[in-house]
Amino acid sequence: MRIEEIHIDGFGIFHDMTIAPVPPGLSVFRGENEAGKTTLLAFLRHMLFGFPDGRSKENRYPPVRGGKHGGQIVMVSASGDRFVVERHPGHGGGRVNVTLPSLDYS
Repeated sequence: MRIEEIHIDGFGIFHDMTIAPVPPGLSVFRGENEAGKTTLLAFLRHMLFGFPDGRSKENRYPPVRGGKHGGQIVMVSASGDRFVVERHPGHGGGRVNVTLPSLDYS
């Protein structure tokens, strides 16, 4: 499974930003200091493993430029099936919605 596309609704300095396509293989994000590399890594971590709750001292990266806190990640399996993972903060790390590929049984 690999990440094909990242869409950030609102997270830290990012607002309504899409990174697509993320090429297969090793991807390196580089940029000047304060460009958002660590924020992008935190976004991926929060999307896959959940947002920290209010008791945590971990940075939750609230959106500073607008947008709904959270976003989507599109992932592709080895067989080419696309899965969309969407998450926004909430109880228990935030509700995660996963859209599975439609299955054709014909």
